[in-house]
This record gives sequence, C-alpha cells and structure tokens, in this order.
Amino acid sequence: ELVSIDPTTGVLSKINPSSVVVIKEVVYTANADENQFITPKSITDINKVSVYRNGVRIGLTKLDSTHIQLETGVFCDVNDEIRIVQYD
Repeated sequence: ELVSIDPTTGVLSKINPSSVVVIKEVVYTANADENQFITPKSITDINKVSVYRNGVRIGLTKLDSTHIQLETGVFCDVNDEIRIVQYD
C-alpha cells in the first residue's frame, strides 16, 4: 500500500498502488508484413499508448478507437513480438 496526503486537510490515508496507475497490455505474435493491431482498450489519448516490436519501442499511428498501425515503413517479420502497452 501507499500513503496519500490530502492536500487541503493534511490527513493521511492508505491507497492501493493499482488504483494510481492502471496498465493494460496485449502481446501478439505477428505474421509476415503485418502492421496493424488491436489495442487492449479504447484509445482516449494516443500519448498513453506505446508499442514495442521485439522489445524495441517504435512509433505508431491511431487508425480508430481500437486499432493502431506501426510507424510508416515498419512491417513485421514472422513471429515478431508486438507488445502494446496502454495507460489510464
């Protein structure tokens, strides 16, 4: 647990760390030439979505509320690991 201080009253309270930052992620094993993927949840802020190809962070473009495309010119090879991480 974490300790939180109410800025107006100074009262201390315990909070669960999972209530502070919520992370959703999905991992795909890509097919050859694949470059579009479904996010773990609806995209409300594209800056809260990160994508990693074989552990290396790469750029992305939002296609719609639940789909992203890898940065321009990037296409997967067979069995590439694509990890999409999304923060609340």
